[in-house]
Amino acid sequence: MAERCHRLKFDFTEILPDGREGSQIRLGCTFSGEAEQLTEKGWRLVGDGAEGTGSGLTEAVLDWLRVRLALPTRAREIAEAVRPLVQEVEHLMIESKGVYGLHLNGDPAPWSEIDDGGRFEGWLTEFNKARAMLDREGGG
Repeated sequence: MAERCHRLKFDFTEILPDGREGSQIRLGCTFSGEAEQLTEKGWRLVGDGAEGTGSGLTEAVLDWLRVRLALPTRAREIAEAVRPLVQEVEHLMIESKGVYGLHLNGDPAPWSEIDDGGRFEGWLTEFNKARAMLDREGGG
């Protein structure tokens, strides 16, 4: 299997003490591997009449890149953990008439009153956000 390669470009603009823009520098970095096993292949710096190449970016930069590259995987893991909960609540809403005792007066609170558009729609705001996110992703 081919080694996964990541290429990143950073554009830096120096801000002078008086607030004006100074030198502009572009840093290009090449890394290989997956987020957990990310290793530096090299870097190239171009700008302000200077140019350089090398290796040995700081570990802090590599750590930042590892976290950044792992975000899509983490988002998928969170969606997979939330999906069954959303499906269970949706099933509960289909199979029942609402929540009894919610208003502390013995009156039922039908789902239509506490879901989007109802008199007390704020009760399910975060649930509806999760449901919408899963719908956008597909397979909610």
